[in-house]
Amino acid sequence: MNAVIFKQDNPGAERSRVLLIDGSEQDDSAQREHTVRMVHLSKQLLEESGMEVELLDPALHRSSDVYEKWLFTDGVMIIAPTGSEAIGRQFRPAIDRLAAAGYTAKLADRAYGVVVHGQRDQMPGMREDLTGWLDGMGMVDADSFAALDHHLGYHEGVPGAAQEQHDYEAEVRSVARAVSNAVTELRAGRLTPPERRARAA
Repeated sequence: MNAVIFKQDNPGAERSRVLLIDGSEQDDSAQREHTVRMVHLSKQLLEESGMEVELLDPALHRSSDVYEKWLFTDGVMIIAPTGSEAIGRQFRPAIDRLAAAGYTAKLADRAYGVVVHGQRDQMPGMREDLTGWLDGMGMVDADSFAALDHHLGYHEGVPGAAQEQHDYEAEVRSVARAVSNAVTELRAGRLTPPERRARAA
């Protein structure tokens, strides 16, 4: 790995790193364009907040890329259209293999945020599936840092589309900001994963 690797137990070692995941499909140009635009907005905000951003496109990267990028990150943000199979086909199996190989502890203690866009009737199921999977690994939902509706949809071509698109982009930036805040709190030791809080209660 060319980038400098920091140890998560040393908050002052290096800049915090966020893995920003593009979950769109290569062969769906409309949804891919929309996702890429949201990835760009999120990357810009995360970098402005001091994060180092690693981009991952599940449709293009090999499993070895997924392993490396995941193990050396402090937070994960997934942006994906409904109906996309890229995350289930490329990304999740690689992470599940890490867990099966005994890396469960190394997969936890990270903040995450999820943005799902597209067909509204499919959004809740896809988001719940992703967040349940991430929660199950002991990750920390950045929702605790913002009251957000992640169930985002397309607004182009409808009355008031310009304002709705502006609101949509503002919500995506809010998710990125929440991830950044949660990463900062985790590395500073002011935030603990849910299962650790439960054991301490």
